[in-house]
Amino acid sequence: MKKGKKLYAVIAAYVCGTVIAGSVGWYFINVSAKETEKSYREVTLEHGDLLLTFTREGTTAEGNIEQSVAFDTAETDITVEECYVQSGDEVKMGDALYKISEESLEEAKTYYEEAVADAAKAADTAKSAYEAGKAKAEYTKSETETTAGLAKENYDADNSSLEQKVTQAEAELNEAKSAISMYQTNLDQNTYYTDAGVTEKQESYQAAQKVTKQAQTVYTDAKSAYEQAYAAVSGKIQDLQTAVSSSAESNTTTQMVTELSALNQTLAEKKSAVTEAESNYQSAVEAEEKAKEAYNSANTSYEKAVSDATARKESLEKSLSSLEQAYTDAVNAAATGKIDNQNTYDTAVLEGEYANVTYKDTVSTLKTAYDEAADTLAGLKEEQSALLALDTGTITAEYDGTIASVSYDAGDILNSDLSLVSYSDTDKLSVAVEVLQEDIAKIAVGDTVSIRTMSGRADNNNIEGMITSIAAEATSGGSMSNVTYTVTVTFDNSGGKLTANTSAYVTFTYGELSDVDYIQTDALDNINDDFATVKTYDENQAVVETKVTIAESTDRYTVITDGITADTVCLIEAGGKPDEKAEQ
Repeated sequence: MKKGKKLYAVIAAYVCGTVIAGSVGWYFINVSAKETEKSYREVTLEHGDLLLTFTREGTTAEGNIEQSVAFDTAETDITVEECYVQSGDEVKMGDALYKISEESLEEAKTYYEEAVADAAKAADTAKSAYEAGKAKAEYTKSETETTAGLAKENYDADNSSLEQKVTQAEAELNEAKSAISMYQTNLDQNTYYTDAGVTEKQESYQAAQKVTKQAQTVYTDAKSAYEQAYAAVSGKIQDLQTAVSSSAESNTTTQMVTELSALNQTLAEKKSAVTEAESNYQSAVEAEEKAKEAYNSANTSYEKAVSDATARKESLEKSLSSLEQAYTDAVNAAATGKIDNQNTYDTAVLEGEYANVTYKDTVSTLKTAYDEAADTLAGLKEEQSALLALDTGTITAEYDGTIASVSYDAGDILNSDLSLVSYSDTDKLSVAVEVLQEDIAKIAVGDTVSIRTMSGRADNNNIEGMITSIAAEATSGGSMSNVTYTVTVTFDNSGGKLTANTSAYVTFTYGELSDVDYIQTDALDNINDDFATVKTYDENQAVVETKVTIAESTDRYTVITDGITADTVCLIEAGGKPDEKAEQ
C-alpha cells in the first residue's frame, strides 16, 4: 500500500511515544493563517484489499454448561417431586438433583412405549418406501436415458413423417390441378375426337360406300350384259329352230350353230362376270357395314371419353377445395408438430442430462425421509432409555462442579426447552455486545470473530471466538439509527488466561473488498450518503475542504471512488482515532 513519507513519520512518532511515555503518541502539524489554532496529522489514500469489519465493546462473563432434560416433555407432564440442590452447591457426577413423581414417570413410560412402537412402524414404512422408490427411480432413470438416447432418431423420424404428409398432400393437390388442366385442354382441343379416330373411321366408311356403289354398278351392268347375252342366245336358238323347221340350207343352219356357239360362249362369259360382280358387290356391302360399325363405334367412344373427362374434371374441381385445405392443414400441422417435436427432443435431452441428478435427488429425498424416520425412532429409543434409567425416579448430576442455576422447584413440570441445571464453566468465557440494527444482517450464529482485551498481554489479543446467539428482539433504541440487538460470542479459556468481568473488544468480519482505494474514516467530514469532504492543502498550503465520492465504510476505513488521488495528503484534526494498523 502506498503511503506518503509524512504518514510513516506519524507511525514512527506514535510508536516512539508509546515506548517512551507508555501512552499514545501523536505527530502534530502546526498550520498557519486561519488554521493556526488547530493541529492535524497527515494521512493518504491507501490501495489494496480491505476487510469489512466493525468492532463492539463488552464485558467477559463465565460460560455455563447446561444439563438438559434427556427426554421429550411435550406430550407428558413430568412433575418434580423434590429438588435436592441450589445455586452455589458443589456436586459430583451421580449426585441426586431432582426426584420425579412416580405417577408422572409411569405416564411418561407409557407414552414412550406407544411412541416407539408408532415410530418403528413409520420407520418400516419409510424403509419400504425408500426401497420401492429407489427401484422405481432406477427404472425411470434408465427409461429417461434410453429416451434421451433415441431423442434425435425419434425427432428426425417424427419430422420426416410430418414432411411426408405435407409432400403427399401437396402432390395430391398438384395432381388434381394437373388432371383438371389436362381434361380441360383435351376438351378444348377436341383431343378425344382425334384419339377415337372418328375422322379416319368416317372417311373409311365413306370410301366403303363408294366402293359398294361402284361394285353395285358393275354388278348391275354385268347382270344387264348377261341378260342381253341370254336373250341373244334364246333368240338364236329360236331362229335355229325356225330354220330347222323350215329346212333351211345346211350352210345357213351351220352358220347359225356357229353363231349360237359363239353366243353361248359369250353368255358363259357374261354369267361368270355376273357371278364375280355379285361376289364383289356382296363383299363391298359387308366392308361398308363394318366401316359403318367402326365409324359408329368411334363416335360412341368419343362421346364416352368426353362424358368421362367432363365428369372427372367436375369431380376433381369439387375435391379441389378439400385438397387445398388438406395441404394447408398438413403445412400447419408440420409447423406446430416440429415445434412440439423440438420441445419433446429438448425435454428428453435435458431430462437425460439431469436423469442422474433427478435420480439422486429422488433417492436422496426418500433416503432423507427414511433417515429422519430412523433418527426419530433412534431418538425416541434414546429418550426412552434415559427415562427408563430413572428407575427410582431420581435425576442425577452429569458433571462435577458448582451449580450456577437451578431451573425447577418441587411441583414444577419439566420442560425440554429449559435446562435442568447449569454448571459454572471457567474453561469458556462469553462476551455480550450490542450491535446496531444496520449491522445485524451482516453476521450470523456460527461466524468467527476476533476478541481482544485491554490487559496489555500479547496473548490476550486476537483471540478467536464464535457467535453463539443473536437476540431476536431489540435491546434498545427508538429509531432505525440507534436500535441494537444483543449478540453473544463465546471463546475458549481453558488456559485460564482471562477472568470474568474483563472489558473486551469484539471485531466482526463480514466480507472483503479487493483492489480498492480507501482512507481512514476519521479523515471524512460532512458525510452525506455517497459523498463527504476531506481536509487537504491547496497550492498555498492552506487547509481546504475537498469533495470525495465514498462507498463501503467500516469503523476505521472508508472506500474512496473519486475526488482524491494517492498523492493527496489528507488531514485529521488532532484528537481523532489513530490508525488501527499503527495500534496493532
